[in-house]
Amino acid sequence: MQYTPVVEHFDNENEPLEEDYEDEHQNKQVQFSGTLVTPFQMSRRPCQDALFLILFIVFIIGLFLLGFSAIQRGNPTKLIRPTDYLGRTCGSQYNTISTLPSDKDCKEDVNSQACQDKVRKANEQYSNEDLSTRTYLWYMDISKPIQYGGVCVSYCPGRQPNSEIDQDGQLMEGDVITESIEKPSTQSFCPPQLLPSSNGSLICTTKRIDDLETYPSPLVQQAYRYMNLEYRTLLHRCIPTTTRTKSNITADSSLMGSTIFDKLNTIEEMATEMWGDVLKNWKVILISVVVFSLVSSVIFLFVIRHLAHVFVWTSVFLTIAGITVMGAVGLLEGFEINYPKAGLGRLLNKNYISKQVYVTFGTILFIVDALFVLLILLNVKRISRSVGILREAAAAVSCVPQLFLLPFLMFSGFACFVIYWFVASLYMWSSGGVRISDMTSVMDWDLSYRLVFAYHLFGYFWFVEFWNGILKVCVASAIAEYYWTPEKSQKNKLYLTFPVCRAFGRLIVYHLGSVAFASFVLGSAEFISFLLRHAVRRLEKLSNDNWIVRCFGWLIRIIISLFNAIVRWITRHAYIQIAIYGDNFWNSSRSAANLISRNADQMAVVDWIGDLVILFAKCCISCITSFAAYCMTKQSSLMSFDGTVSTPTPILVVVIVFITSYHVSSLFLNVYSTAIDTIHHSYLIDQELSLNSNNVDYQVRCSESLQKLMQENKQENVREGY
Repeated sequence: MQYTPVVEHFDNENEPLEEDYEDEHQNKQVQFSGTLVTPFQMSRRPCQDALFLILFIVFIIGLFLLGFSAIQRGNPTKLIRPTDYLGRTCGSQYNTISTLPSDKDCKEDVNSQACQDKVRKANEQYSNEDLSTRTYLWYMDISKPIQYGGVCVSYCPGRQPNSEIDQDGQLMEGDVITESIEKPSTQSFCPPQLLPSSNGSLICTTKRIDDLETYPSPLVQQAYRYMNLEYRTLLHRCIPTTTRTKSNITADSSLMGSTIFDKLNTIEEMATEMWGDVLKNWKVILISVVVFSLVSSVIFLFVIRHLAHVFVWTSVFLTIAGITVMGAVGLLEGFEINYPKAGLGRLLNKNYISKQVYVTFGTILFIVDALFVLLILLNVKRISRSVGILREAAAAVSCVPQLFLLPFLMFSGFACFVIYWFVASLYMWSSGGVRISDMTSVMDWDLSYRLVFAYHLFGYFWFVEFWNGILKVCVASAIAEYYWTPEKSQKNKLYLTFPVCRAFGRLIVYHLGSVAFASFVLGSAEFISFLLRHAVRRLEKLSNDNWIVRCFGWLIRIIISLFNAIVRWITRHAYIQIAIYGDNFWNSSRSAANLISRNADQMAVVDWIGDLVILFAKCCISCITSFAAYCMTKQSSLMSFDGTVSTPTPILVVVIVFITSYHVSSLFLNVYSTAIDTIHHSYLIDQELSLNSNNVDYQVRCSESLQKLMQENKQENVREGY
């Protein structure tokens, strides 16, 4: 390869060099033309993609304006509070509404005119009713809550507060419903229009308006028994207990056996016990997540910097061992299953199907394991080079410790936006009209509401990708400055010059438009994928899960996933080129693609090893943190909220610590992942300049360990005739 560069002398800032070149990949030869300049020199770096930055700002302003408008018009309580059998939201005023919400069953009724007459009659009778004091839903038949629906009540049956006895509002054993039919009011347990004209009991005898059927006599008696149960409230629903009635009589199995309510007590007791453990051990959770996760992340950087080979090969061998063990378990489980050996009936036998699933699963894992081992053997030398890149990235992050502050700052801004977006979504979702849908409120939207929410959803995707892009470019810019600093002594003291602040300044002044462009591409890909997945689900539902449609749906999902992965991978490397060279997003994507194509094998191995090591590190940090939390909950009384020595079942505590520590470690290791990509890009550029600068006294910028790898690569190129 022939290359004659023109080299400019470095300025006093000792910043890395930049190359403005045009490359072509033809016959494995790269031809360069241009001048080497300092990439961080402000006069050489223009503002890029300003149009997309303006578009992004205008779009986000519109997003917030829509959110504020939705907050003024919406009512999220309609989504939380239940609806009665007429589609009315419990706790709302209907005395000023002329018509009731539409009944979805009427739209599907063959005799639509008769159904509409029932709706009209119901409107005349029930539309002008005030439900503002009736915030709870009582099911008229808890064994068939969807079929018979429920009614809005002021309180759940079983007991009624007595203001003369219970000044504090607490319920007592003797408090029961004493209201009579002759004196209905807005505080009536059952709405006045639904009270029977005879029979003398407070039973609601009307169900959904599209069916004039009332309770037969046996169901009336059963419903009366339901009224005698003790109730608890859950999301404004009256949920019956199974332990006692208001007369301290245990409900029999014929009453509750056919429903899910007989399991609520056990679930509630377990949930209460686990949540009590969480509250009692909040100190353990806080110390584990904040201290152990952060300390483990710092220890990981130290280990990967000084024991990179050991950590990388340990990760590889544990991956091989894990796949082997899972494959062996699958085969052993499959071989132990017995089934009939003869007859066609064995094909439908449950044991035969289970055996085939286990054996197939184990065989596939062993094939994958063999391919994985073969891949390792063919790339031993490249893996060794990847270890050098990982070690250099760990050294770079250690020399720029301010990078550890970026994840916290970015996460805080991201959390604020997500909270706002979620709240605005609730208000926007509740802006439509309510229609009857069994026991919950379902919104009817016209086309304008759908378009507004689509705008709102796309804004979420765009902003999230934009925020992630800011973090990646800022980290890449600081790491690139570390790499291209000529002197090792200056690299070790780089943190004293606030490189992260300079990187953030370059981002704001020059690259924010490029980040807006890149995030627009990623957000569009995510939005289109969301729409396609939603369309596929609707199509599968309309086809009654036809197997051809389902196969087509899975094919579409695979294509969508591959498309998103490719776009995200290219954008990820384009961010690095933006940070190094300061070019616009389009040119940076092309430069990244060309660099990857010239070094495809090495790039693939580094990406693969880097992702494997980071995943292994996340799991190790999470397991160590969870184990520490488990030990603290079992041994230390100082960590307990109430001073007890141990927690009998700290399952929920350990799960919360594991999940939280995994995400906390991800914040730091994502910075390290970006550092790996930046060091690798810089190393490949440095190597290409070194290989093609035979007539120029070019000084490489990488560390001594990477220089050895570079010399080995030069010798390989000489042997191969390059």
